[in-house]
Amino acid sequence: DEHVVNLAAAATAVIFPLIEGSNGATTATRGTIVTGGMTKIKLGGSVNAGAKLTSDSSGLAVTATTGNNVGAIALVGGVANDIIPVVVSQAIA
Repeated sequence: DEHVVNLAAAATAVIFPLIEGSNGATTATRGTIVTGGMTKIKLGGSVNAGAKLTSDSSGLAVTATTGNNVGAIALVGGVANDIIPVVVSQAIA
């Protein structure tokens, strides 16, 4: 279906932040793809402010390493399960 978005399950997947559910809950409901600007994102591990973020196997944001696809840049640091503000930025680390 052309209107289906799959959760990014790897750092090599094409990544766009997705607003879905409350407090970062992932459900089989409607969501909004964020293609630019600022949004909030749920972390899957510790990140520092300014870190380029990618997806882990659960679709949560983690620090990108060389060769990973990047979906956002952290505006503040945080730890697993924190929801932090980010700037959406598609790139390759």
